[in-house]
Formats: sequence, structure tokens, C-alpha cells
Amino acid sequence: MKRITRFLFCLVITLCVASLSAEDLVLESDVMKLVLHEQTGTFTLYRKNGKKDRFQAFNEISDNSSSTFFSVKAGDSFLPLRRSYGLTLETVQNDDGSASFVWTVKDSAEVEIRFTLLSTEEKKPADSIRVDMTVMNLTEKESEFSVKAIIDTTLGEISRIHFTTASGTAIRTEKGWTSMAQDKWISSSDGSGTVAFVLAGTAATAPEYVLAASRELLLSDAWKPVVNEGRTFSTYRNPNNSALGIWYKPAKLKMYEKATSAFFITTAANGDVPPANVLFGIDAETEQAGLSESTVASASQIVDAAVGSENYGTPAAQQNTVDYAYVQQLLDRIKEIEESDNPDSEEIARLSEEIDALILELTK
Repeated sequence: MKRITRFLFCLVITLCVASLSAEDLVLESDVMKLVLHEQTGTFTLYRKNGKKDRFQAFNEISDNSSSTFFSVKAGDSFLPLRRSYGLTLETVQNDDGSASFVWTVKDSAEVEIRFTLLSTEEKKPADSIRVDMTVMNLTEKESEFSVKAIIDTTLGEISRIHFTTASGTAIRTEKGWTSMAQDKWISSSDGSGTVAFVLAGTAATAPEYVLAASRELLLSDAWKPVVNEGRTFSTYRNPNNSALGIWYKPAKLKMYEKATSAFFITTAANGDVPPANVLFGIDAETEQAGLSESTVASASQIVDAAVGSENYGTPAAQQNTVDYAYVQQLLDRIKEIEESDNPDSEEIARLSEEIDALILELTK
């Protein structure tokens, strides 16, 4: 009994010392802050927002050890890159001003997650981040390696619409993508602060798969959870709790060979539109995809206009304004489908039914 007590005491002391020795690494501009948590191996993104320019967190911070993290897959096995799995982690401040998590999976792989602050406008503070994920094979045999990112967003969770995309798609329930060529980026907003994840364009790596789903589903033991389009983001223990998963294609690597994938995170505050179109690529490429500047702006702002305002949840007229805006968005989406080369009659019918139901509710 004494041996067990002594062991537990030593374990507690060891954990406490490790916690005290681990330091957060901070990258910061005049408007944005990124904190790399060395103790847990996750990150938190903040943006100055509101009249008092207070930092607002754009992803979940109450459970830093599990809700936002990266994972690596080697062959048929995979591991979340988190301290709780006993992996070696080093947090590095790089000479170019970027910062990295460097994970070592014993006898398997080294994974570097590098964060670089970027400004989308000349002579303006950094408002965006480039995320580079590099895997190096440490084994003697050739093998396949891939990475995924799980980001527990929070902004859209107080709105009827959790996510929106560049094409105007409004995400209120579980949805998966096998290509981001059309939707390009996924944004989340509370009507004031907005974060967007740019997953296509001239510099971003095309993901193999993207999933907006409940936090619990994305934190499950499966490498790629089974998708159920239209399923709610709520679970018994975590109502209305959504997150974003991004998977990248496997790369076959020989010993010490590396493969890198990249995506961008951009931000906006005080109701502004995040500059996702700048990170996507040149204007001509955006126009070829059929997106005007007004479409790009509106797609980034399809949010509950009452959220974040002082009158949120009080006057009925305010809520009606939001609902009518959403109806207009559905109408725009129907028009877009009808003008496409291969109109989807089932989606048009579904959207029409939703519009009818909303109008009936608004006119009560």
C-alpha cells in the first residue's frame, strides 16, 4: 500500500513539474494572437474585436488538451499528436519568425506543424496564418503517411448557421466535402468576429476530405468518421457543439523523405469580411470560378445578424430580419443551381421546401 501511495505521489510531482516547465509560445500582431500550448500540443487563435479591442478566442479554449489538435497516420495505424499519448514534443521559435510544434513518434515519423503570421494587406498588421504540416519517415521501409487537423470552432455555435463557404453554402448540420474546388473556404462567425479556413487556391494543398460535424464525432477513435449528411451537431453531452476536420491525401515516403500540406486561417473583426479571397489566389482565378466581389463578401457574412448585437434575442422584428436574410440566401442558392451545367433537382426541391416552411413561420 505504501509503495502504491509513494508511486502516485511521485507521479503527481512529475506531472506538476512538467506543467510548470512547459511554456506557451506566442505569435502576435497588433490585431491577432496565436498561442501554442506546449503542455498540451494544441493552439488557440485570438483576434482583437469590439469597441474595447479585447482579444476574442476563435476556437475552443476550455479543453486545450483534446478539442483542437493534429493527428498523423502511418500505414494502417494513427495517433493524435497530443501529450496524453506520450509523444515527444518540442515547441520551436524559428528564425523566420514562424513557430512550430515538432512531434516525434518513436520509430515511425517526425511531424512539424509550422505556423506563420501573414498580412493580406501591405503595411497592415498580420491578420492571417499559414499552417504547414510536414511529415518525415523515420523508418527504413517505404510507407504511407498522412495528417489531419481537428479544429473546435466556437463562433458559429451561437448562430443558426455554424459555417458558410465561398460558394454561399450555409452549414447548419453535418456536411462533408471530397473537394473544395467549388466552396474554397469555410468560415465561422458570430456576427462580429469571423474566422475562415482557406482550403483551396494557388498555395493551399487540396485536402482529401473535409467534414463539419459534432465535436464528439470528430474526437472519436476513427481516423475518418462515418458521415451522415444532415445530422445535427448536437449530442447528449455537448449540444450544438460543432468542429471542423481536415484530412490530407497519403504520401508514400522513403526513409527521411518529407511531404508537406498547407492551409490558411484568416480572421476579421467588428463585422468585417475576412480576406479569404486574397489568400485563395489572384482575382482572375476567383472570377473564373464565377464569384463576383459581392458574392464573395456575402458568402463570408451569411450569419445571424442579431448575434453579437446588444438586441440579440429581444425584439421579434430583429429575429425576423435574420430569417428573411436566410430565405434570400436560399433563393440565391436555388438560382445558382438552376444556372449550373448539371442542375440538381432534388436539392432544389429540398431548398424550396425549407423556404416554404420558413415563410410560413415568419408570417404567423
